[in-house]
Amino acid sequence: MAAQISAIKNLTEQLTNRYQQFFSLTPQDYLLEKQTRMPAFQQKLFISASVTSRKPVTLQVDAQNGQIEVVTGVLKNGPEHQLLIQNPQSNLTKIIFTNRIRYISAL
Repeated sequence: MAAQISAIKNLTEQLTNRYQQFFSLTPQDYLLEKQTRMPAFQQKLFISASVTSRKPVTLQVDAQNGQIEVVTGVLKNGPEHQLLIQNPQSNLTKIIFTNRIRYISAL
């Protein structure tokens, strides 16, 4: 009986871990490298589509120190020339200036 309970607990832990891995919102490996900047018309198209669909996206953004920053979450319209991106896992919201976006990728 104890062996069956141990086996069920082990199976439950494995299923939980695989479920979390399957639905985790992690940026793709290619976004960790600096991508070429998308054209402005393509950025606007992707932004409007992702705001409308409310699906998570990954953004590559120019940071102030010349580096890139990868941000994942759901986009919402913000004040003029700004977007809000909310990460559903951490429930944090970040302000993104549209002129700093380099690359957009759907998850």
